[in-house]
Amino acid sequence: MRRIFLSISLLFSLLAAAQSEPLSLAEAIVLARSYNTSLAIANEESRIVAAQSKELNALWYPSVTIAGEYTHSLSEIAAVTSIGALAGGVIENLEPLLASNPTLLGIVEEVAATPIRLPLVPRNTASVGVEVGWALFSGGRRIQASKISKALSGLSSARLSIAESAVDFAVVREYFAARLAEEVVLLRESELSSLSDHLRHARSLEREGMIVPAERLTAEVAVEQARVSLVAARGDSLVAHRALLATLNANYSALVLTTPLFMPPSLPTKEQLYALVECSPTLGALRQQTAIATHSLNAERGRYLPTIALLGHQQLWSTGLDKNLFPRTALGVGLSWTIFDGLAREGAVARSRAQVATAEIAEERVADEMRLTIDRLYSALMDGRAEYEAACTTERLAEELARSRRRAFGEGMATSSEVVDAEVLLTGARVAQMVALCEIDVALCSLLMVVGTTDEFLDYMCYEE
Repeated sequence: MRRIFLSISLLFSLLAAAQSEPLSLAEAIVLARSYNTSLAIANEESRIVAAQSKELNALWYPSVTIAGEYTHSLSEIAAVTSIGALAGGVIENLEPLLASNPTLLGIVEEVAATPIRLPLVPRNTASVGVEVGWALFSGGRRIQASKISKALSGLSSARLSIAESAVDFAVVREYFAARLAEEVVLLRESELSSLSDHLRHARSLEREGMIVPAERLTAEVAVEQARVSLVAARGDSLVAHRALLATLNANYSALVLTTPLFMPPSLPTKEQLYALVECSPTLGALRQQTAIATHSLNAERGRYLPTIALLGHQQLWSTGLDKNLFPRTALGVGLSWTIFDGLAREGAVARSRAQVATAEIAEERVADEMRLTIDRLYSALMDGRAEYEAACTTERLAEELARSRRRAFGEGMATSSEVVDAEVLLTGARVAQMVALCEIDVALCSLLMVVGTTDEFLDYMCYEE
């Protein structure tokens, strides 16, 4: 039965190995950027900004509208006059000549006073025409709109860079967490192998009567504890790999991580990082927001000035409209100047001014917070280097201690407990080394994310992938 179980386990191992995909850190970053939803949203926001820019810049172009109209008047539109008015003073000139004939004069005056109704526009009219409007002066609002358009483009680019840095950091964190879990599994396997060798040695010495059974029991307990630690490490490795696959949004059944944990041969100084803060995407986004608020304030102030526009009309078709009364083509210049609008402009200017002040305060606060974050992460990075160096020293001493105690145990000069302690100490030192390297790598990537230069993380590796 045990052989069948081992055969099935071997089969599954071979299948997993066949389906495994080698993946370097650089490939993982490219893969994550290809399928990350945050970057997809940032790209869609870029398209939205491009559309907004077109909308804002449209103020520079004329507007052309085709409009149709049908009108039904309740009463006829007409001009009411008299025959004398239409005669243009001719009848008045005849009055002195007819003064000697009162009867004829009365008839002429009565005819001159007769009212006449002249229809001008029928009750039902319809027309289709083209209306053209082109703003010549808008109080500087068009200029501010163009500046807002440029600031929106810069804001979109900065947000995309921030999203890319966040994705890179997430990949580095999960990738090296999975790599650390793999290294811990290997170290636990090595520990189990060493303790198993020690157990076989202890059993051999017990059979020869050189040690008491308690020494062999101590070795057996240590082997069981190492086996439990190995099972736990494998479970942690499985969880870490699943977390990496979730971050990559990949459908791989298994991964072979090819990029090891590393100690950077050189590190940026605090002064260099402080200098990068000023040109980071985070501050760049805040600066663009401040610029947008400033241009919006200037645009609101422009509402106090008049608007001058070129106006044009071309009638395409009409019925019931006399071209002598309603010309088919007309050009003109219009001026509109709002004198009072219920203090709406004052409120808009006050709101925009407050937005500018808020954006400037936020920019200063975020810059200070970024420098404080750099201080904390840099301190963690230096602590990680110190822990790594201490772990390296401990490993050298523990390795020598384990070697001497193994030799001493065979000569009856050391107990099984001392050998087990030395092996556990050696494994612990090696695990501490890997943990320190992982913390260093993640802290370095976190520092680069703060200043928006995670693209340079791979340059700090001291080997070729």
